[in-house]
Amino acid sequence: MTPLLDKTKSLVHKTVKLLVTNEYKLLFPDNFLAILFITAAVISKDRQRKLLCKKVIS
Repeated sequence: MTPLLDKTKSLVHKTVKLLVTNEYKLLFPDNFLAILFITAAVISKDRQRKLLCKKVIS
């Protein structure tokens, strides 16, 4: 990936993360932390799977 594409992707991820976080706060103020941890776990699991696929392919 080119450095510019990498930076853009990173910025988009951060923006989406902020928007999702704010939506969760509005929708579920009581369970916000629990939902945030579940979301983070799902995202990290997906990243691990993608990394594993890349290693197997290469």
